[in-house]
Amino acid sequence: MKDPLVLLNDFKKFKEIESSILKKQKVKIVRPIEEAFSHLLSKLIENLDKNILIVSDKDILKIKNELTSFLSINGNSKINVFSLPSLYRTPYDLLNPPMFNILERMKGLKALFKNNNRTAFIIDFPALLYPLPPKKAIKKYFLRLKEGDIFEQEKLIKSLLQYSYKESDITIMKGDFSVRGHIVDIFPLNHDFPVRLDFEGDEIFSIKLFDPNSQRTIKKIKEIEIFSFAEFLISEEKEKLKPLLKKKWDNPLMGPKLKRIFKFWSEGLYFNGEELFRIFLDNDENIFSIFNGSYFFNDLSEEKEKIEEIQELWGKKWREKLK
Repeated sequence: MKDPLVLLNDFKKFKEIESSILKKQKVKIVRPIEEAFSHLLSKLIENLDKNILIVSDKDILKIKNELTSFLSINGNSKINVFSLPSLYRTPYDLLNPPMFNILERMKGLKALFKNNNRTAFIIDFPALLYPLPPKKAIKKYFLRLKEGDIFEQEKLIKSLLQYSYKESDITIMKGDFSVRGHIVDIFPLNHDFPVRLDFEGDEIFSIKLFDPNSQRTIKKIKEIEIFSFAEFLISEEKEKLKPLLKKKWDNPLMGPKLKRIFKFWSEGLYFNGEELFRIFLDNDENIFSIFNGSYFFNDLSEEKEKIEEIQELWGKKWREKLK
């Protein structure tokens, strides 16, 4: 059976919409319901030659999966689709975000700076409020280790703690790691099975996937990439922040909290919500600067109200605290 949307190619109005999008002209269309939106979107972007930004206040993970499927069905599997979900809904809601959201966001951040054309990024509305890490920081969120690499075991442990992994007696769940002499077990965010690194001095002698229940080896592998759970601040950002925070918060009320923050930073440890301090820094890398010149699809229900919410929750309130 032929794809029903192929019939749209015969309609003059659809051709006009396609032409306007290619010219990056503003076009307003009535949003189809449910999967029909993703289906239509797949047809609208299939001929675009640059990156695509889709901002939506709907379920972006659902849209991502649907869009990926429709692009594949239409023979456009070369268009990669990523999502950038927000980790926090507001600056005051610092509960641990769902692990799946963290993984999706890390995949999206990694793809952002690959400079590949024809990649679609879907972000939810709160992600517009959320400061992006600079490119220097994003590079540090991914650690690739190979058999035969020279990598100090102590350095690996420090990296895992900064990545917000938790040391435990036995590695069973994602985010766990354990150390037994020359063996380090890690359950990476981005893998279905934990990995066992066997060191000989500072050399990685072997890398094995193992079953977290039986702790038995599944197979040997040559290399492993480990994703961070945290969008931690890098040293350069911390040094810029310290005088700003001291100026505002070095008082009897906030002083003790500030000391705890600086202690975490001096030990290379991450604390929940640390990345939100980026809003105090001048960072040219934001969603709109990165996607400057790309194709933009606005799927927000109430644009004006949403923009006012951005200013209220993040822009004004946070910056006023440092004046």
